[in-house]
Amino acid sequence: MATFKVLPASNGTYTAVLAGVSNVEDKVINLIPLDAESGGHALATPSVVGGLRSGAKVNGVVIAVTPSGCRIFKPPTSKGAHKSWDDYLCDSAAVVKSEGRGYSLVGLFGDGTVRAFSIPGLKEIGCERIDHIADMRRLSEACITPTGSVMTWVSPSQIALFNVWGPGRRLYDFQFMDLHHHANILRRAVSQDRLYNPEKVIPPRPTITNIQWISGTQYVSPADMDLLSTWRVPHLQPVSKYL
Repeated sequence: MATFKVLPASNGTYTAVLAGVSNVEDKVINLIPLDAESGGHALATPSVVGGLRSGAKVNGVVIAVTPSGCRIFKPPTSKGAHKSWDDYLCDSAAVVKSEGRGYSLVGLFGDGTVRAFSIPGLKEIGCERIDHIADMRRLSEACITPTGSVMTWVSPSQIALFNVWGPGRRLYDFQFMDLHHHANILRRAVSQDRLYNPEKVIPPRPTITNIQWISGTQYVSPADMDLLSTWRVPHLQPVSKYL
């Protein structure tokens, strides 16, 4: 991992100067820059980069996650906390924020679990199984959001969204995990949301003749689209309701 200093030049531009190199012995899954003082993400936003001219400085660290372990770097050196995964490999990881508990490192592991670790000590604070929900063969394609929601494949054509901090929201009789309280809760409150309305009659598929096809007639006309748009789904809630 190479660290570069971004310095303002005299002509109004910026230059990058190599400051140091740190070795990581395994494939890097995710590199996460953090503000060591606030715990939030240390991103190179335009306002932060523009503050370099006035002497603004971010006390940043970098979390490097690999399949076999995790290390916190203090650029440009390689000193910092280090955590090796024991008998499992990490497929996906991200830093998330929980309400009232600050920031944690959450990872999805090949032994069928999701684990949360404290920052900067990298102490395990929670573990729950997800192999009954997620497709373990595609766990590396899962997405972990900054709020702790995990979107992962559950079948070749289906995905699931759950939150590791256990907000209690689910789509349909869904199971969620609470890493802080080590709870695995299944509630039977069935949602009224549906992906289709079985009482609606689906319009017939638009068709054309061979002569129409040869002459360049379109398959679907604007009138056909208007007809299809009347087949609406009632009671369908936006995805943001569950985030």
